Amino acid sequence: MKDGTCEDRLQCEERIGVKQGCIEFMKRCCLAYLNERKQRLQTFRWKFGEVLPSDIKANLCQAEMDWFNQYTTMLAEYQGSVGENGVNLMTNMKPPKSLFTQVRAIEDYGEFETSDGTVVLLKKNSVVSYLEPSDFV
Repeated sequence: MKDGTCEDRLQCEERIGVKQGCIEFMKRCCLAYLNERKQRLQTFRWKFGEVLPSDIKANLCQAEMDWFNQYTTMLAEYQGSVGENGVNLMTNMKPPKSLFTQVRAIEDYGEFETSDGTVVLLKKNSVVSYLEPSDFV
């Protein structure tokens, strides 16, 4: 482009366009990589809890450890803010196979009121079907 000809300028613009395209592609790849690592950290939080295994921790940089600790803190604050006693989101991570449970009474209990107000008579060795698991907590 030193001599200022149109042909040299066109080549220069094409090179700049190609380089810019490469830069944008590499930027997208880097962002996808960082997003994948963030997603894995979230998965590890739900899988292992607040403390990561040492082999995983050894492969994290300081910024990732900081992000993990902030995520853990935010999750704990949220769990503590729900209801009177808070809620533990780590319990019952897998849904039950059935919405209802079959119960066999091992001793005479008498009348038992379920969460929906239904009264069930529980006698020794009697089997009651279709009770919700939340009724027994």
